[in-house]
Amino acid sequence: MTSPSGSWLRRLSPRDDAGMRIICFPHGGAGASSFNGWFRHLPNEIELVRVQLPGREDNNERPAFTRIEDLIPELFDQVHPLLDRPLAIYGHSMGALVAFELTRALRRNNGPLPVALLVSGRRAPHKPLRRVLLHVLSEADLVAHLRKMGGTSADLLVRPKWLERYLPTMRADLQLSDIYHYRDEPLLTCPIHAFLGEEDNEMHREDWEAWSEQAGGEFSRTLLPGGHVFSQSTQAILVSLITKVLTDRRAAA
Repeated sequence: MTSPSGSWLRRLSPRDDAGMRIICFPHGGAGASSFNGWFRHLPNEIELVRVQLPGREDNNERPAFTRIEDLIPELFDQVHPLLDRPLAIYGHSMGALVAFELTRALRRNNGPLPVALLVSGRRAPHKPLRRVLLHVLSEADLVAHLRKMGGTSADLLVRPKWLERYLPTMRADLQLSDIYHYRDEPLLTCPIHAFLGEEDNEMHREDWEAWSEQAGGEFSRTLLPGGHVFSQSTQAILVSLITKVLTDRRAAA
């Protein structure tokens, strides 16, 4: 596993033969390991790069960021070495917000736009929050919300020591998302593809559909089986759809 000291990027090994990379950002509280199953579904010509944001798994010497404005400049420096070949950017839930703002940072810094911005499980960034602030919930209420949302083992949610380690990162990620302030910029000209679990109750459907309002070019929306946190089988479907998007882009280049 390639992860130089100080790097947030998790790669099996440098893939000099890969014609394209996809960099992936997980949902709130999760780490790079949430994408481990993707390796067996992606073709060899697409290199998977998982991002281990601070505050989780093997990158826990620093606390998680609580403001997107603080995160993006450091993230840009981490990602810059990957711009030597075509790059796709994917994020789920909070990760979709990070993926979106990273794409805009690339444009502001005159970098190449991604061959595709792929987002799932989140409302469009310009749509306002329509739920309570989750990061300020009591521990009992936050745990109850996580249990309802799914994706976290019920056994883990009753372990005090595990919660002591996990909840601060989850709260930080939720705060980053809850207090996010959208700033107007031109529409993105790179293709945008949005995905959502058809049983996802974390948002209003029309707020997810509004990703189209960020697109200055190609756009698609796709519903997937399941809820907010994708199962392994849904992830396999998602990766197959992403692979088609990216291979079609390569063929058209």
